[in-house]
Amino acid sequence: MRLQKPTIVRQADRPAPASFTLLPWRQIGWFALAGVAGCLLPVNGQAQPKLRSSPYLPFGSPDQAKYTLKWGPLKGRLEGTLQTEFNDNINLAHRNGESDISFGPNVTLGFTWQITKDQSLEFDIGGGYKWFLNHPSISSISIAPNSRLAHRFFIQDFVFDLHDQFSIQTDPTSLGTLNGTNGALIDFQRVANIAGISVSWEPLKGMTLHGGYDFTLDRSLTGQFKDLDKNSHSFSSSISYALTPRWTVGLQGTYGITEYVLPVQNNGNSWSTGPFFTYRPSSFTSISASVVYINSSFDRSGSLADTSSAGTLAYTLTINNILNKHNEHYLQAARSIADGYGSNYTDSYTAQYGLRTRLNAKTTWQNTIGYEHLSSSIVGGEVANRILLYSGITREVSDHVRVGLSYTYSMKDSSLATGGYAQNRVLLEFTRHF
Repeated sequence: MRLQKPTIVRQADRPAPASFTLLPWRQIGWFALAGVAGCLLPVNGQAQPKLRSSPYLPFGSPDQAKYTLKWGPLKGRLEGTLQTEFNDNINLAHRNGESDISFGPNVTLGFTWQITKDQSLEFDIGGGYKWFLNHPSISSISIAPNSRLAHRFFIQDFVFDLHDQFSIQTDPTSLGTLNGTNGALIDFQRVANIAGISVSWEPLKGMTLHGGYDFTLDRSLTGQFKDLDKNSHSFSSSISYALTPRWTVGLQGTYGITEYVLPVQNNGNSWSTGPFFTYRPSSFTSISASVVYINSSFDRSGSLADTSSAGTLAYTLTINNILNKHNEHYLQAARSIADGYGSNYTDSYTAQYGLRTRLNAKTTWQNTIGYEHLSSSIVGGEVANRILLYSGITREVSDHVRVGLSYTYSMKDSSLATGGYAQNRVLLEFTRHF
């Protein structure tokens, strides 16, 4: 029997083992902090923890209601944004940081094409330019983390997804192990491209099998951080079963290989496996969790003097809740093993809480607080704690125009003498939706 609309549990929909991204309203639930999240797949095949600060570019699955433009079978969306940001510590210095004001336009463009009832093609890209007033040498192009091309199609009862996701990341606070300097600027510009294929099959009602492969190319666009340039291969599989309308349980596994371009960081491979579940006690609350065992090993291909390997449990717990018609919030806690910088890997414990309040029909106030504890695997390596606070208000001026104002505070306390920093950022943006 042909399954017309199978229940697909994609990689992005499951509670990812060891995954954690600070400030991801769209990923955590319905919430949407514009442009403050994203993750890449490191050597262990798990979603790498990222700390984001001020919203640079939109992130998350596009809202279908935003596709208001039509050209025959194509539906499109178009947004333009002008941003102005003040940053009091662009180089993440321990003291006497460099401050600057940046300006930049951003454009978000998307198309969706339902080719047949069994095939669809989607393309979304968000890009812009940020120009620094006092430090033009670090001005850069950005491409949003959710920029992608996806082709989904059926073959009998199987659903295939060919995808290519690309981004240019320019926010140095996205790398928790990165420390600034008092005398030099951080020119952090990295391009990442993730191309792959996944397939889902529902052999029985309520049961879904999923498998996928992704190849990641990660490169620096400047002369800095070249030792992080790498190629990664990630394989994933899972089986899930809907026990009841409220309970879904499953088992997942991953295998990953990472090869660095320069002989500095050590190449490695990793695997993980473990159960996950989702519980919906009511239409207002959902709880999802995963626990996996991760095993990561590294060779001596680089000059890095780190001989450590990882064999430990990682977990993610997420609770989403709609309090009332005005307030929605979430809570997440996680432990993960991620690619290191100056070490083989970083062990991370994270927690975050977010609250979204609709003050009235046209005004939304969003607040998030996050905490992260990081420890480097190398002997004598960095141990650090990071706190990030975000508060932003958005006002719909008209049906097509909105204005946003946000504040972000980032603080890192490090065991290294000059590894800590504090940063304040204020962002003002005007967006026009066509």
